[in-house]
Amino acid sequence: MKQQRKYKINRFPICQVVYYALAKVKGYKEEEARAFGNAVAVFYALAKYGRFNKNKKKGNSEGKTNAEQLKKVPFFEREFKVKEVNGTMYPVMGNQIITEENFNKTLKSKLNEEEINALLRYAVKYCEKYKNKGFLNAFNIYKAVRDEWRTYEFWNKILTEV
Repeated sequence: MKQQRKYKINRFPICQVVYYALAKVKGYKEEEARAFGNAVAVFYALAKYGRFNKNKKKGNSEGKTNAEQLKKVPFFEREFKVKEVNGTMYPVMGNQIITEENFNKTLKSKLNEEEINALLRYAVKYCEKYKNKGFLNAFNIYKAVRDEWRTYEFWNKILTEV
């Protein structure tokens, strides 16, 4: 007898969405919130597997930038180099500019449009309660929900609330 899967999705998109929601509540633009949410998830995924390569070649090809010329911006417990494009800040990792498209692509590969919209609404509403508390430690907020928000039970709940 095959055991039913406990989780609908993995932790990566949950990490993206929690940091997206925290950024939205903090006042970031939609594109910035999605880009920074994705950058944090990538950072933690790389850190988990020890895949930071400090000897990457620097270049200026399309979609890439020379990260050493960029200003640093704090984002919750992280700090990112950023490139400003038309008044919108985008985090840079290595030489790669992280955009909202990275965020969108990951979510669309895991969830349908109704599920994405339900999750984003739920996450922003959930994170609103941390606005007046100074967000304390954003990683702890993510850590508190990362497994629950992956379960089928959670998904059944938020999809019926829509």
